[in-house]
Amino acid sequence: MWRSCLIWIVLLGVGMSVQAQDQEWIYPVQPGDTLWDISTEYLQDATHWLDLQTRHHIADPQRLPPGLALRIPLEWLKVQPAPVRVKHVLGRASVAHADGTTAELQVGAVLTLGDEVRTAAQAAVMLEFADGSQLLVRADSRLRLDTVLAYGKTGMVHTRIRLLRGRSEAQVKPKRGAGDRFELETPANVSAVRGTEFRAGMDEDTGLARTEVATGMVAVSGAEVLHEISAGFGVLTKVGEPPGPPAALLPGPVLAELPAMLEALPLVIGFDAVADAVAYRIHISAADQPLLPVHAQLTADTTVQVSELADGNYVLHVRAIDAQGMEGLDGERAFILHANPPPPRALTPEADVTVQRAYFSWQPTAEAAAYRIQLADDPAFAQPRHDFTTDTPLWQPPQPLAKGVYYWRVAAVDAAGKRGPYSAVHRLEVNPVSWWPVAVFLLIAGVLML
Repeated sequence: MWRSCLIWIVLLGVGMSVQAQDQEWIYPVQPGDTLWDISTEYLQDATHWLDLQTRHHIADPQRLPPGLALRIPLEWLKVQPAPVRVKHVLGRASVAHADGTTAELQVGAVLTLGDEVRTAAQAAVMLEFADGSQLLVRADSRLRLDTVLAYGKTGMVHTRIRLLRGRSEAQVKPKRGAGDRFELETPANVSAVRGTEFRAGMDEDTGLARTEVATGMVAVSGAEVLHEISAGFGVLTKVGEPPGPPAALLPGPVLAELPAMLEALPLVIGFDAVADAVAYRIHISAADQPLLPVHAQLTADTTVQVSELADGNYVLHVRAIDAQGMEGLDGERAFILHANPPPPRALTPEADVTVQRAYFSWQPTAEAAAYRIQLADDPAFAQPRHDFTTDTPLWQPPQPLAKGVYYWRVAAVDAAGKRGPYSAVHRLEVNPVSWWPVAVFLLIAGVLML
């Protein structure tokens, strides 16, 4: 009996120790630090230097050993509102302030506590928090900032946001200390994360919340029940009920090969069907902004076309969606698009013709300020005979081309000097008229007539 009591006392002590550590910030003393300097820099009340001296049994508060780990309770630290900045806005989005006023959402805007972000159909908003974490608010969503606080200059941020409707995707920075918290709440559950990529959705009509974990771990709680969800798993939670059992997310679709450089639109996206998938989300992002979609669509097809896309470096993301609306892992493919300005249509000479003398022309394009033409002996254009820029849609070689086979192509150059992709390669054969047989015949005829 006494052994059981002893074990419970030990466990209780350990639990209280862990809980205390979870409420403390550890500050490593730097050379030259004093307790007074640390207190005035980080604490709400500078007189706490006396408490720090007592807690750590420090003899001289003016001379601290470098590297000493000071355990500082979180409630002693300075706290102030942390800024939430709008990094990107695609489509129509607005913000509703706590005082009841609304405004169109603009890039660079700073949001405060109580602000509610609202996105229209086909819209998206990227938010960046004080610790560098990012959150994408997808189309037809409502999301409110409930808590965004920074613990002075410690780098720790406490963020709590509420997704009222729609979908969001987050990349959360790793935890820096006990005060670092990122919580996403829906009417059905709360997801607490650190150093994680995860997605959350809330369906107002069904009362279902969806949590999907791409990397790391997410603690999902609801109705006094908590589940830890690992990467590659998701969970459904109904309002008023505990989270359901974690379920494996659908695998990323196997995407068809794409050339490293694409020089024409439309972009054709093909992928293998995923078992148990009822739909797919297509998401194209800039290579340096993987969360932000420059093109997004939902489809039931495994082949789609994208007709409008600016030149740039991109990553294609495709994920499968199951019958419960849970979105799976991403299949990804990086590519570079270089399709603009579009190439002119070559007119003459036509492909695979034989001419006595070559004259070149092409259809003018509205995007072109000039044209780049190449003529070579081989279709790879390893060493072009002619390679130059002209502002007219026609060209005649300065010297007639000798007999032989040639290849030519033309590209548009815009007003900024950017060359677009080349047109299709045209092959031609030059076979000039030879006059010496005619001259010999006339000479022989003249002799015979004498």
